[in-house]
Amino acid sequence: MYRLSDGQVRQLTSADHEEEYPSWSPDGSTVAFVGGSWGRRHFLVVPATGGTPRPVTTNPGRAGACSWAPDGRWLVCHSYDTGAGAVWLLDSQTAEAIQVTDGSSWDYKPTICPTRPAVAFSRSNEGRSVIWVQRLGDGTGGPLVVTGADDRWPTWTRDGNHLFFHRLVDEGAGIAVWDRRTRVVRDLVPAEHKPRYASFAPDGRRIVYGTEAGGRSRLRILNLDTGTSQPLPAGEAAFPTWSPDGRTIACTVRPDPSSRWEIATVDVSSGQVQLWTTGRTDLRGLHAPVSFAPDGRRLVFRSETEPFEANLLVLDLNSGRFTNLTEDSWWDEAPSFSPDGRSVIFMSTRGGDWTWGFYRIDLDSKEIVTVAGPDYIERNNPQLTVDGRVLSTMVASKVEELYEQLPDGAGRVVTEAGPAVRYPVPSADGEQVVFTRTRTTVEYWLAENVWAADSPLAPLARPLVAEAGTPQVIDQPPLGPVRSPVDTRRR
Repeated sequence: MYRLSDGQVRQLTSADHEEEYPSWSPDGSTVAFVGGSWGRRHFLVVPATGGTPRPVTTNPGRAGACSWAPDGRWLVCHSYDTGAGAVWLLDSQTAEAIQVTDGSSWDYKPTICPTRPAVAFSRSNEGRSVIWVQRLGDGTGGPLVVTGADDRWPTWTRDGNHLFFHRLVDEGAGIAVWDRRTRVVRDLVPAEHKPRYASFAPDGRRIVYGTEAGGRSRLRILNLDTGTSQPLPAGEAAFPTWSPDGRTIACTVRPDPSSRWEIATVDVSSGQVQLWTTGRTDLRGLHAPVSFAPDGRRLVFRSETEPFEANLLVLDLNSGRFTNLTEDSWWDEAPSFSPDGRSVIFMSTRGGDWTWGFYRIDLDSKEIVTVAGPDYIERNNPQLTVDGRVLSTMVASKVEELYEQLPDGAGRVVTEAGPAVRYPVPSADGEQVVFTRTRTTVEYWLAENVWAADSPLAPLARPLVAEAGTPQVIDQPPLGPVRSPVDTRRR
């Protein structure tokens, strides 16, 4: 606890596990917070003067965060026990729990309006978060605003008329290629296209990349000899990867804005799209990089299983069969095949304590060996080259940079690539590396007069008829499949 008057800091609790997200009660006498090891966390309260914390929840679980209702008795919380995120009302004295959202969306960081029966929280459905405001009486709700950014963590002003929140803007700012022999970097796609993720054609004379407009991603093919590009008619698609024979591009595709992302392949000449995962409702969170095996017959990708957990799977394109490479409680992502096709390198938290590490799994024996880390240096998107080097991105000086690790473990930041680098992908011979430049900012916004007649939330401002008795569980329809808004770059 930090005292503003003199800068004095005092420790309020002491535990051998993580404690976070403190929230003052309205009268300032109590602090609510979340504590415990992941998967066995409680919502707790402690006197602001110190003392022994008291669990509010009866059973531990995947508790998220909580804040106080204006009456100083109820808490509004979110948890991940539904497999996504759900908002609950929780009596701080009796532990009575009332579910507010049905848990089909990723709902998190809720806060109750001080003057109206409404709750604001962040909501994600297969993409970036919006600030969602929902009436407590009947479950009616809607977004404050929908943009191409990621809006998070709303907080009401004391009069209940304004909402303060932060916005993450994370977008492509260019595509460039680094020549490993000459160490020259050449820009290929300008920032105004908001490009994301590119890969080389096998001949090294073209790249395919995603470009974003209006919050939706499309694919384009750039001819490196002529500098001209043309669209690939695959609909909304992202993370394109060229097949070794040059005839097919693997990517993720979203058939319509209300559906989930699917693993797909696109015929380069005809633009015909084949979806591979539509029948696998257990696979989710597929909006992430995919990788072709050198034989062109297999794809490797990640699928989320539980909140902050993801496995790696291999898809056989001849049989349509899916095989798990990993099947445990860690977060595995950004897999790519080795040049000989016998192993897969990937990023994982399996080092424990939310560390970052690179690992390599043998496809025959399933043995996993450590390639880099694990530690608290943020690293991601590893790629193996034919000469045994590992290309990746690393945050060693507050920004993502291109990193090259030699077979003996030594390495260097590729300073000529510049800062804000993501998604390095080598050419077939490993001599060129195409990568994405990014622009990431955090903005703070105040939405004023959210209940005004011209506000998007105006329909929610009509008064409710008070009903006696115990509040009922609010039942609302499913709003589509889920992708976690909390990826490991922003954990």
